Amino acid sequence: MRKYLLFFILIFSSNLALKAEIESIHDKCLKANDYEGCVKVLESKNLKKQKANKTIELPKSKNYAKCINELRVIQANEKNFEDYVDKHGSISQSALILACESMNDVSKEYNFTDLNKACFINGSDFYLKTKDKLIKNSLNPKNIAEYCKCYESKYDDRLAWSHLKNEKIGYSCSLTEVYTFLNGGYRFFKPDYLVAVFHNRDNTWDYSLNDSSVRQKKIRKSYGRYITFYGKTNNPFEGDYIPEKPGFIDCDWGGSGSAYYDEDYGRGSWSSGGSCYGEEGTSEKIIPGGIDKTFYKYTLDCEDRTFDRKGDRVSYDGFAKKGWMNIWNDPTAVMAADIYCPIISNLPKE
Repeated sequence: MRKYLLFFILIFSSNLALKAEIESIHDKCLKANDYEGCVKVLESKNLKKQKANKTIELPKSKNYAKCINELRVIQANEKNFEDYVDKHGSISQSALILACESMNDVSKEYNFTDLNKACFINGSDFYLKTKDKLIKNSLNPKNIAEYCKCYESKYDDRLAWSHLKNEKIGYSCSLTEVYTFLNGGYRFFKPDYLVAVFHNRDNTWDYSLNDSSVRQKKIRKSYGRYITFYGKTNNPFEGDYIPEKPGFIDCDWGGSGSAYYDEDYGRGSWSSGGSCYGEEGTSEKIIPGGIDKTFYKYTLDCEDRTFDRKGDRVSYDGFAKKGWMNIWNDPTAVMAADIYCPIISNLPKE
C-alpha cells in the first residue's frame, strides 16, 4: 500500500508533461526491494537527463520586462531585422531574455548603444538556434560583447548588415574576439577553433601573429591589396639520402731507362719514379627532414589569398625556398587573411 501511495503523491505533485515518465518509474520500481530508494535514483537520473537536453537555463528570479521592451523598440526601428528574420526566422521571447541576461552579465564593463543591443539580440537568437557545438561553446556573454564592440567600431552604417563589406567585418571581429586570444602581444588560435578547422588541437602555441606588426604593403606603387607582418608557424623541410661510395687506389708506376739482353749477356738500367693516388670509401648517409618552428616575415595577397615567407627552406641545406603558396598551407596565414584583409583600408602603411 505504501508503494501505491507514494506513486499517487508523485503523480499529483507533477505536471502532465512528466506523467508518462513518472508512470515509467513506477513500473520499473514495483518489484524492487526498496521501492522508495528505486524511485529516488530514477528520478535523479531523469532530472539530469532533462538538464542535459535543455538548450539554455533562462533566468527565473530577475525581472527583465523593462529590458525586453527596450529591445522590442530597437527591433521595430531597425530595418535590418527584416532581412535577418527572413534568413534566420523570427526572434523568440527566449532570445530577448537571453540578450538581457547576457548584457546584465557584462554591464559593468560596457556601455550599450542601440546597435550594440541589436547585436546582442542577433547573437542570442543565433545561440538558441545553432546546433554547432563550437558556436555554442563560444557565444558566452563576454565574447558576444567583445564581438559587438568590434563590429560597431568598424561597420559601415550606410550599408545593410548583410552587405559584403559588413559581413567581412563581422567575420573579422568573430575571429579576432571569439576564436583567438592575445598573449604577450601575439595572437593565437583557441584550441577548439584549431581542432575544428585544422584538425589539430596540440599546436595552439605553434601558430601566432604579432598584431602590432601588421601593415599595408605597397606593391607596384599602390596599397590596398597586400599586407605584411611577422608570424610564427611550423615549416616542414625535406631530408636527403647520400649513397655509399667505395674506396679506390690508382697507381702509375712510371719508369725510364734502357736495357739489352741476348741469350748470353745482358746490360742496362731502369728507374721507376711511379706514384699512387686513392680515396677511402664512405658509408651511406641519411639526413632526416624536420620542422622549423620559428618566426618569419610574411607578405600576403588579400585578393589571391596567397602568401610568401622569407627563409622557409625546402630542404635541410636551406638552398631553395618555398615561394608563394595558398594560405591554407599555413594556419598563421589564414589568421592574418581572415582578420586583417577585410579591414585592410584601416591598417597603417609600411
